[in-house]
Amino acid sequence: IYVQGLNEEFNVVTLVTTLTLKRPLIEQPVLANISLNSSNEFTNSLKLAVGISVQNNGSVPAEVRFQADGTDSNKWSGWKTYSAGPHDFTIPEGEGERTVYVEIKDGSGKSTIWNDKIIVDTSKPTGSVVIDNGAVNTIANFISLKLTAADTGSGVKEMHFSFDQKANWTPWESFISSKTLPWPNTV
Repeated sequence: IYVQGLNEEFNVVTLVTTLTLKRPLIEQPVLANISLNSSNEFTNSLKLAVGISVQNNGSVPAEVRFQADGTDSNKWSGWKTYSAGPHDFTIPEGEGERTVYVEIKDGSGKSTIWNDKIIVDTSKPTGSVVIDNGAVNTIANFISLKLTAADTGSGVKEMHFSFDQKANWTPWESFISSKTLPWPNTV
């Protein structure tokens, strides 16, 4: 710091002093983004890939642990050395929306908890097919299908058809409730 002063004879006096300002180091918690199965909305498996993207804010992650569907201290996995991942984590049985919690601890022992959600759908869709309004026989070159389908988890998204006991399939297409197809002999 420089200070100038003026004495009674109008002489300028410059004083110089050094001051070191010390501020306490305030460590920030680890900042992270968590993604389950590459940010997919649905999964049909209980084994998840947990991605952890850490933001550089001066805090260095040291350890990580996981938990599904709550923050009960008895249900956390054990601590393991942090790595960029992805980390395999198997959640308990159950369908529907699930939350995975990730606790990240830095070198000083401070920790933060982050989470992400995913919908578990391990049930297969159900449905029915009615051919030509329930006809037993047909000589038509095209058949008319009435389709119903349901899925309690992720919903019914697509369909495809086979006429030869699953050896060959039509391409996947969006599910619709009615479809006309060429009879297999004319394909």
